Amino acid sequence: MVKIEELPSDFDAGLDLNKPAPEIHGAASSSSHPPSNVSEPSEAQQKKGDSKREATSTSSKTPGNESTCTTPAPAGPALPSTLASAHTRSPEELQEMISSTPLFMTSLDDAADSSDSGLEALKALAYEGTPLEIAGNFRDQGNECFRSKKWHDAAEFYARGLHALAHPAAATSDSTSAATVQDDPLAITSLQKILHLNLAAAHIHLRNYRSALNSCARAIELDPTNAKPFYRSAQALLALSKLPEATDAIKRAAAIAPSDAAIATLSRQIATRSAQLSAEQQARSQREADFSRRAYALRVALAARRVATRITYGGTRPELEDAAISLADPLQPSSTLSYPVLLLYPLHAQSDFLKAVVEQDRVGEVLDTVLPPPWDSEGEYAAPSAVECYAETTTSGLAKLGARVTVATVLAGGKIEVVDGIVRVFVVPKPRAEAWKAEWKRRKDAQAGS
Repeated sequence: MVKIEELPSDFDAGLDLNKPAPEIHGAASSSSHPPSNVSEPSEAQQKKGDSKREATSTSSKTPGNESTCTTPAPAGPALPSTLASAHTRSPEELQEMISSTPLFMTSLDDAADSSDSGLEALKALAYEGTPLEIAGNFRDQGNECFRSKKWHDAAEFYARGLHALAHPAAATSDSTSAATVQDDPLAITSLQKILHLNLAAAHIHLRNYRSALNSCARAIELDPTNAKPFYRSAQALLALSKLPEATDAIKRAAAIAPSDAAIATLSRQIATRSAQLSAEQQARSQREADFSRRAYALRVALAARRVATRITYGGTRPELEDAAISLADPLQPSSTLSYPVLLLYPLHAQSDFLKAVVEQDRVGEVLDTVLPPPWDSEGEYAAPSAVECYAETTTSGLAKLGARVTVATVLAGGKIEVVDGIVRVFVVPKPRAEAWKAEWKRRKDAQAGS
């Protein structure tokens, strides 16, 4: 049945509902002609409207930029005061600000403002419960950090757990809980052992090997029948290259858990490292012994030839590369000796260095290897026959060296010293030799007088 509603009393009965509604002035229309029941504006009204639109358009332009509108853009919602100042902060300050926000804190110790009631509540939750529960919570947090390879954070949580067990009254946030609730002593000991072992593992990853050994020692005190503290002690001792102690620790671990694969692997590693260090020590001892024998043979050879030597440097040998007095057979004093020789040209401030001159070589033969020098533009050092050679004696005098004299003869008898392992020979052109010797004597006399 269809319900018929009555029309209101003020309804206009003359209204024709079939006629289209007249268009409202200003609305969009598909026809360009105005409706017949709407009067068009007069010409004066159109001019007045055009002048208003032109004034509005002119006011929306600026001299520098005609498309710039002076009407401000609608403002968005205001940011919180903390975020509103973020654009003026440095990256470090932003990081500090984020870290101080409870949602993003990695540690409750990051909170700088202890007056924040929310932060105080979070801190209280960390120490809510009995000491055993608090320590267990720290253990779980440490394990989570350990799995994430955050070794430092893990060690910090384990240490806090141990502190909570060692100082129950200070650990709990409820001053009465420590007195009213008694934790199981066996459970406390078991948790202490676990925390010490986990702390040792974190210290090993942090390369704090001595701290790891201390934690292992405490775990062994609590349970000497557990293989893990001995195993981790062996790890730390191996890293410190204390191989005898590492061997002892891993043997103790193997005695407790003989079938443990990790213990067997570490035992092999320690044995390999021990063998390697033993071989290195043996090779080092052999080198030291060879050096001592060679040094002894050289001393015997020089003493047998009555060669005088003197060292002027205080422990640091002059840079001579590999040049040194040496024997053809390093362990045979009777074999041929070789000397480094320094040829000095005092009148021209030049020199030549010969790394090895055998003792049978003659002075003239030595000069043949270097004369004439490339810098001798005057031809004063054209040949060995054009020069004279001298060596300083132990009394600060000069000894003339003949061209046919061997190096062994020059050094025999101890009149001429080998200073700092080098034989020094002065080479002077013959025409200028007497003047040079006189100058030498004058300088030496002046030094002696002073």
